Amino acid sequence: MRFQCSECQGIVEIEKNDLNSEVQCGHCFNVVQTPSTRLSPGMLVADFIIVRELGRGGMGVVYLVHQMSLDRPAALKILADSYANDAEFVVDFIREARAAAKLNHPHIVQAYAVGEDDGVFYFAMENIDGETMKQALARERVIPVEQAIIITQQIAEALDYAWKEQKLIHRDIKPDNIMITSSGRAKLADLGLSRRAGDLEDSSGDSEVMGTPQYISPEQLTGAAMDCRSDIYSLGATLYHLVTGYFPFEGDSPSEIAKKHLEEPLTPPRQINPQIPDAVNQVICKMMAKNVRNRYQDAESLVDDLRMIRRGRSPVNSGNSFKIQHGAMTKRTLVLKKNGANSTDLTMNKTALLNKLSSATQTLTGVITGVMNDDLAHTGTLFDYSNSSNGGDNIIGSVDCFANNERRNHYVFYLIIIALLIIAISIVVFKLAQTNDVKNNIRDNNYLQIRSYTSNNNGNYTEENESNKELLERIEQIKKFKKENAFDEEGYASMVYQLLADDLSPYNFKDKQALDEILAEYIPYDEKIRIEPKRGLVKKAYEKRHKK
Repeated sequence: MRFQCSECQGIVEIEKNDLNSEVQCGHCFNVVQTPSTRLSPGMLVADFIIVRELGRGGMGVVYLVHQMSLDRPAALKILADSYANDAEFVVDFIREARAAAKLNHPHIVQAYAVGEDDGVFYFAMENIDGETMKQALARERVIPVEQAIIITQQIAEALDYAWKEQKLIHRDIKPDNIMITSSGRAKLADLGLSRRAGDLEDSSGDSEVMGTPQYISPEQLTGAAMDCRSDIYSLGATLYHLVTGYFPFEGDSPSEIAKKHLEEPLTPPRQINPQIPDAVNQVICKMMAKNVRNRYQDAESLVDDLRMIRRGRSPVNSGNSFKIQHGAMTKRTLVLKKNGANSTDLTMNKTALLNKLSSATQTLTGVITGVMNDDLAHTGTLFDYSNSSNGGDNIIGSVDCFANNERRNHYVFYLIIIALLIIAISIVVFKLAQTNDVKNNIRDNNYLQIRSYTSNNNGNYTEENESNKELLERIEQIKKFKKENAFDEEGYASMVYQLLADDLSPYNFKDKQALDEILAEYIPYDEKIRIEPKRGLVKKAYEKRHKK
């Protein structure tokens, strides 16, 4: 064992029985007091001098240390004895920590080293000057939605990178493992304790379940195969906690909470906190779908939706399609209706149009549900769901559905037709509502920096810091490029998009005014150059799948 002399800072070798006693330093020849335990301040673990304890968790203790060889601070996690004495766990721990050390991402806590020194197993990583989201929640109770979305987007970017580079699954996404630096950047911690997807599939059925009950995914509890979608579920549970102040599922014991993750429907976060926008509510519910097929299928699509929300637009990947329970069917008739409309309907405002769409969708879904309910129909019965008091409701067609296996293909075809009708209605409503709404979508609260400026009672931003010089410099570069390349709209849009991707948020009102000026011109360009083509690709892929 070794410790650092308090007089000359030299490294002194001692025996175990020399702890908490006086010894003579071989460098300065002074008699000094040795540390009291193996992991007391001043003791060395490999290349790291222990400074002080930072925190404790289920897997061990984290210390602030100083790395001698590179003369830099670091955080050192020491495995608890219960894990250090498990040879199989130690092998996995070292292998996966090495895999994590290969990752270099701005939103991942960088791994430095992993190994063993005199029976002590350690994992060294970047030391973050900041706090965990658990500490922030304890202080604030609820995190503002704008801030929570920024944090979630950055962590989702980290998960996407880890999955694509090393097929790593974190398995324990929670506020404790999300660090916020002093500059406001979110970083994912403990990635060195993750597992590869292939290793999880090869593990035995009695392997230990890793994760925290309040945030754990259903497939982790059941032992089913796992991939990046499990981390998306846990990140959704974390976002739920951030914006509501409550766990998604609560109980008196871990087993009770686990059962709710598996069986109990999720209470939409907007029912708890009405200030949560519908788009955010929709994203969280999709992230926490119990069936992995109904979640985001990768972190990249989640990041895209979160970026759209921050820009004041609707998410494009979070739509939920209706599902029909399979079962025996007798012959019954499906009746489709349309609400009467005249030419004045085309001039309705956005809210009215969306209400119309919602009403039509609910009617259609209700009819389908009725068809699938064995108590609603008998063979050969025609159902007229129209309201006699509403002269605008007309029957426009009927479809017979049969239990006969030979006719199921026809039934599937009819469902596809219904889905296409809903999509067509949605496109018409979106186009009509969008005409006079492009510039109005630049909201004042879409580009809030996590901790740089606040709002007073009049809604005007007051300065807390100096201007974000890097942001202003980038804006000037963009303006100069636009002036010198007036016809290069794609290049201009690309520069603004990169500015948004870099999260260079305004620090005060002057910064925000400059950014909004750029965005007022950028959004129409972006709509034409990037969004519309992307919608076209999605539409083609959809048509190709259903045609097949």
